[in-house]
Amino acid sequence: MESKFNLTPLALDIFEAIKQAGGHVYLVGGCVRDFLLKRRSKDIDVEVHHLSFEALKEVLSPFGTVQVMGASFAVVHLSTLEGYEFALPRIEEKTGMKHQDFNIIVDPDLPLEKACARRDFTINSMLYDVETETVIDFYSGQEDLKNGILRATNKDHFSEDPLRVLRGASFMSRYGFKMDGDTKNLCQSIVEEGGLETLSIERIYTEYCKILMGLYPSQGFNFLRDIHGLPFYLEDLVTTHQRTDYHPEGSVWNHTMLVTDLAALCKHHTSEPLWFMWSALLHDIGKPLVTTPEGHAYGHAEEG
Repeated sequence: MESKFNLTPLALDIFEAIKQAGGHVYLVGGCVRDFLLKRRSKDIDVEVHHLSFEALKEVLSPFGTVQVMGASFAVVHLSTLEGYEFALPRIEEKTGMKHQDFNIIVDPDLPLEKACARRDFTINSMLYDVETETVIDFYSGQEDLKNGILRATNKDHFSEDPLRVLRGASFMSRYGFKMDGDTKNLCQSIVEEGGLETLSIERIYTEYCKILMGLYPSQGFNFLRDIHGLPFYLEDLVTTHQRTDYHPEGSVWNHTMLVTDLAALCKHHTSEPLWFMWSALLHDIGKPLVTTPEGHAYGHAEEG
């Protein structure tokens, strides 16, 4: 490794206490990805192996208030260590159509490869061994990260969580990644089978905000357009034409994507960057309702 993971002194003390209790600490998921990209990560996900959930809480308790975030998931936060989340390894078995319909099986001694297999994309399926200061990568995540590729970690289980379609779009927007063809086909199948319709509005809104706040919003939204994963009021922009003497870029969709990408370049100069980005996305949302065959769109602002 070129450099060590930047961990707080308190975190290091806690990790040592976990080791002394017989546990083994790995950093997992997005923080490992960001570490390899030399980006700062706000959230540090800690996976503790070889300790029971009760033993983990007991080790953590002298360092602050232990806050159980999900008992069935064996997930806790510590009041004194903001941004860190502690969890035990687990596997998830799909039990229904909804995003949250899973049976959770927590296993402190789950093999590392199986623990990583439940994650969405290979770039998020790596571990950082705190003791040896090395990255463990069973699914070629480092290679995909180097090449800017989003690839499903486990093709057999990827479709079990429809939120991964929107997460993929947000990663494309935030990092400029391209999606592997097979993974894109999996996402399209999820859409065709109605998977996005099982997601709550709150979940969808959160991922759309991430797309909008990325560096390349059009990459995420064009991906959703390609797999027909947009809501109807955005899908209608694709087939709404504009007068070419005013809009040589073509459809309202093309225009909207140009506007969102330009807005992304200057959003941080505004007082409310997120609302600025939502305004860019929705500024012509009324045009499909009023556009004439000649390409006039009188009253589109009011309709929007």
